[in-house]
Amino acid sequence: MSVTQSVIPNAIRQRIVGAIFVTQVLFRAAVILSFTLTSIIAAELMGNDLAAGLPTTISLATRALLAYPVGWLLDKWGRRIGLSLGFMVGVIGALISAWSIINGSFAGFLFGAALYGGTQASSEQGRYVAAEIFPRNQQSKIIGWVIFAGTIGALLGPILVSQSTQLAESQGMV
Repeated sequence: MSVTQSVIPNAIRQRIVGAIFVTQVLFRAAVILSFTLTSIIAAELMGNDLAAGLPTTISLATRALLAYPVGWLLDKWGRRIGLSLGFMVGVIGALISAWSIINGSFAGFLFGAALYGGTQASSEQGRYVAAEIFPRNQQSKIIGWVIFAGTIGALLGPILVSQSTQLAESQGMV
């Protein structure tokens, strides 16, 4: 057991894992929502079905490009700040994407998708952040719980798709 693990009271460990669990549920639901809708939105913004895969491709590329820098940031500035910044980038990306959809800007939509990909790089670090505060014999269980949280989010995502579609229709956006 490392020095860090031995000085963290169990109640604080549980709170950290609980916070990461909730963020994983919400984030994975948002991933399903965005994965489902970005292709449709991209095709409509460009007026061409060939553009449908571009936002997802950009998001995945950004996720891969930022995986190492996010890990470095977590080591340099700390886990809380690193994960918080990562999720804040995702919120900014979502807001830029929403603004771009409303204003018909495909380039803005792609920029928002790129920022969102950066958040995926950060989110995936959450399982390791949760595990590192527990003794080695409990780490795989904690990682499993965080991944299970993502499964819950993936199940909630389709519900959000139908709800967001109904909201858009009621506002005359569709």
